Amino acid sequence: MNSKRSYLHNMVGKVIELYFPYRAVVAFKYKDKQERALLKADKLIVDGQNVGMGKTIDGYLQEGSTVKFSCHGFDESGQDRCGYFVTMAWIQDLDLCSPMTGANTKGFLGINNASGIVSEVFHRQGVITYIDGDEQEHRVLFLASKLFLSGKRMSSKQNLQMRLDVEDKVQFDAVPCEQLENDSSCSWFATVVWKGTKPYTDYDEPVSLLEEPWDLMAEIKHLSNNPKSLFIRGQGQILQILNGEFGVALAAMKPNSWESILFHRSACFLFKLNLASHDLTKIFKEGDRIRFIAVRASKHLITQWVASQISVFVSNELDYNL
Repeated sequence: MNSKRSYLHNMVGKVIELYFPYRAVVAFKYKDKQERALLKADKLIVDGQNVGMGKTIDGYLQEGSTVKFSCHGFDESGQDRCGYFVTMAWIQDLDLCSPMTGANTKGFLGINNASGIVSEVFHRQGVITYIDGDEQEHRVLFLASKLFLSGKRMSSKQNLQMRLDVEDKVQFDAVPCEQLENDSSCSWFATVVWKGTKPYTDYDEPVSLLEEPWDLMAEIKHLSNNPKSLFIRGQGQILQILNGEFGVALAAMKPNSWESILFHRSACFLFKLNLASHDLTKIFKEGDRIRFIAVRASKHLITQWVASQISVFVSNELDYNL
């Protein structure tokens, strides 16, 4: 069994072999070494949704297709000779990860089952330092309420400094956040942190099947807090404020190409002030420029994306090392 258990996040590779009906091999470079990763059809994300069980992989990929993916160490002695197993992948059909004239939108996956080192601890929150597969360092903000120790959630009355120390190793799932809107300058927010047993999470079950009657806010939360979702980060503008709580923005995907984003006021920030209790009609107007983080919307929603964060635009430069 391969001893490496590295979790690699947001790698880019090419499909070099197809094994019908459900498998493919992706070649990628890691630490100047050519590696192979096994990709199964149900790990593919297409239009923001996982490909269902039983769907054949050749309906989505062919040899030479470029994919972005996360993976972990695997037994490379198997017949596929793969040292890694893909946990999530999506097709780079929008070229979101390359600089584009007139737009700076990037597409990426959340972080799932990663390991990091606690670098800062305060009374009820802390920061995890995480090194990705490209040796890039990321800061991950976490709250005491998201911490599980040996399978048990930390008490709301406990001081985090009494349970964790700097240099402690932890595991976590995380979604992107706007680093300018938190005091710790973190570009990721942990949805769950644990030592020992990971608490039960079900990221794949559609919220519409979990909630009766259907709850729009529950679906937005489910999408934006899902580390297995496809996210984009970029710039855009307000299209319309629908009422005091909701609005629609436009994302600049590439030159002369725009896509719609539904946002709720709980995702909006004005210079670190969260607008969850404010009337959006008194703050935004049509044409206002924004920065955003958004997740691919479910097919039954009115927009193509749902915002996990909306901020007032303050700079022409976006440098997030994603």
